[in-house]
Amino acid sequence: MDMVNMMNMIKRIVWDRQESFKNKLDMTCNWDYQDYIIAINSKLGAINDMVKMINLDKISFYDANNKFKDLFGDLFIYLFIMCNVLNMEPFEILQNSFNKKSKEINCDVIL
Repeated sequence: MDMVNMMNMIKRIVWDRQESFKNKLDMTCNWDYQDYIIAINSKLGAINDMVKMINLDKISFYDANNKFKDLFGDLFIYLFIMCNVLNMEPFEILQNSFNKKSKEINCDVIL
């Protein structure tokens, strides 16, 4: 599957249902954008801690794999909702950033 089709699929699955998810989340915690920034930083910190544990041989990458999936999943959810709170389109941001970086490194891949 190419990147554009994958992004469209993710958009249909996640973005189109995000408002309902956000509304249910807001009913329980009533977060604003600052709370999402804290949650995002918390997940990034947990990812950083997992990498440190792997580097110190306290856990194998294989054993950390499922935890990484959970952390990245949570991170994506918070990022999508935060974009919604700030009235931003995450796929447009991703596409613009990807295309800009692609041009900077002289890559032919454009979304």
